[in-house]
Amino acid sequence: MRIHIIYGLSFYLESAAAFYVICALTGISHSLLWTGQGAYLIENSSSKTINRDSLIFYFLYHIATPVGNSLAFLQLNGITTIHSETRMSILNCLNSIGALSVIMFLFLPPVTKFEKSKREQLLETNKGVDALFKAWKVFTNKDMVILVLVFIYTGFQVAFSETIYNSSVGFTLSLEQEAKELVPLAAVYSGVGTILGVFPQVFFKFRPCRWEKSINMLIGTVCQDISYILSLLNLPDQSAFGDNLDMGFYLNSVPVAMMSSALLSVGNICIHTYIASLLYEMYHEESEAVSAVSCFVEFAASAACFFYSTMIGLHSQLVLLMGFSILGLIAFLRVDTKVTNQQIKQEKIAKIKDLQLDIGINRTASNQ
Repeated sequence: MRIHIIYGLSFYLESAAAFYVICALTGISHSLLWTGQGAYLIENSSSKTINRDSLIFYFLYHIATPVGNSLAFLQLNGITTIHSETRMSILNCLNSIGALSVIMFLFLPPVTKFEKSKREQLLETNKGVDALFKAWKVFTNKDMVILVLVFIYTGFQVAFSETIYNSSVGFTLSLEQEAKELVPLAAVYSGVGTILGVFPQVFFKFRPCRWEKSINMLIGTVCQDISYILSLLNLPDQSAFGDNLDMGFYLNSVPVAMMSSALLSVGNICIHTYIASLLYEMYHEESEAVSAVSCFVEFAASAACFFYSTMIGLHSQLVLLMGFSILGLIAFLRVDTKVTNQQIKQEKIAKIKDLQLDIGINRTASNQ
């Protein structure tokens, strides 16, 4: 967490070399932080609260970006040159929030006594190399191998929605004279999408459904595929590489660009919330291992996305994302169907045992 603070402080140095070194260190700390966050979320949730806890976590995560961009939009609106005073004001705000987040980490409650004792037992038997073997065992599990397709897609999608898409909008000068102002505005609409993405999940809190995870995954994937199609029609292929005056393939509309940004975030909140929920049900006893595996695949996919985004046009990237979204959806539905059917079978067996127990008690009472 401290490395993330150093990352924010590095902007004061105005040194490209220092910035790249700190970025590398941030990548290492980021992997540790997200693995820990995933394990902490799983260990402090129950089967009844995991959906709620995941929703709150990812809602706050996704809503933070548009809130920050809204402030930046207001700060930079109408400014053609960023002066030192404006720059320092933004950096001071950024680093103050970062320092506050470190302080808040110190007040996180510990895991429950049951989870703590269980975790201590696991640490005694799974140290060093043993922990790596445990992670490898989780990674090579048949269901986890299928879910790798989901993690690859989410890795691609996070890199695209949080960086590549907004940059492409800003590079498309044919959209608006001040196209650069559209970048923070797109992030604001991303926040609107995050709020809208909460509604389907709230609905299922009042109307419970066994297939809640699959339905929300389908909603999220459809929303994002619609966004990809609209972006394919609205933004030029060269918009991923830098400023250009090209027109979109069929459209050239700012409202469509903002709608696409919102749809991406609707999908984000739906997909990430229920991936965490499914992993909880499958690997509650191996929270650290499953969190490490999922984060490793996602981060590797994000790195690959940033790499190929400099080599292929926006349209090719969108087609690739649509293909992996469909593969990820199929993989998720298959695993979720298997897990849900197992739960239904276990519930039926439990009901039969309870019924047999009641019959036995009644017979004993009648004999007496």
